[in-house]
Amino acid sequence: IVFAIEELTRSFEARASGVLITAIIIAGVIALGLNGNYTYFGTIQIGAHFPNLLALAVLLTAIVTGLAGGVFGWLLLNTARWIPAPLRQLHGERPVAFAALCGLAIAAVGLISGGTTFGSGYAEARGLLDGNQQLS
Repeated sequence: IVFAIEELTRSFEARASGVLITAIIIAGVIALGLNGNYTYFGTIQIGAHFPNLLALAVLLTAIVTGLAGGVFGWLLLNTARWIPAPLRQLHGERPVAFAALCGLAIAAVGLISGGTTFGSGYAEARGLLDGNQQLS
């Protein structure tokens, strides 16, 4: 709900956005009414005490993912600096062909990985949290 409100308030006119935000809030309340108050991955039971090694792993993961996010953001904002000239030219002259090429590259990665990169990743994340699935 918060994401939808955040996106709508930046791009829609004031009179249309009020109706849409009301619809989003009503949809959220109905979803809570039908599904109950639930968490996406459920509740994780880690026991009474939090191991120091796990705290270090969480801190290291936060640092690595923060840096990776910063690099990813830089790459998105500075595509002209790192995309090869032929791809930049293809993007400018034939954007549909460029999009098709990107789609084929993503499909190839999915097929090479045995399908593990397709979908939202919910089932894999849930399996890892439950402890009944290993990383491939």
